[in-house]
Amino acid sequence: VMITRERDMTFPMEVLIKFSNGNEILEKWDGKDNYKVFKYKKPARIISAEIDPDRKNLLDVNPLNNGLKIKSDNTPVYKYSTRWFYWMQNLMQLFSTFI
Repeated sequence: VMITRERDMTFPMEVLIKFSNGNEILEKWDGKDNYKVFKYKKPARIISAEIDPDRKNLLDVNPLNNGLKIKSDNTPVYKYSTRWFYWMQNLMQLFSTFI
């Protein structure tokens, strides 16, 4: 797992690393270097890594880039695209009644 610091400010951070067997490791990073690499030799695969999992750092400019998962969840995409198609179909039916 490699984490990077994008700005000039340095803060000590916690990094939560989750494995496929359900184990979690909470690492500490002083934040002084531009990047930090954590290496593990385990039979379980790493499925996610998240910096500042408890949201203690209130000065974070973009909290959306604090984590990464191996497998993404596409459920919101399907939900909103289905809703969009539903409303487009209703709109087209409405316009077809005027023609």
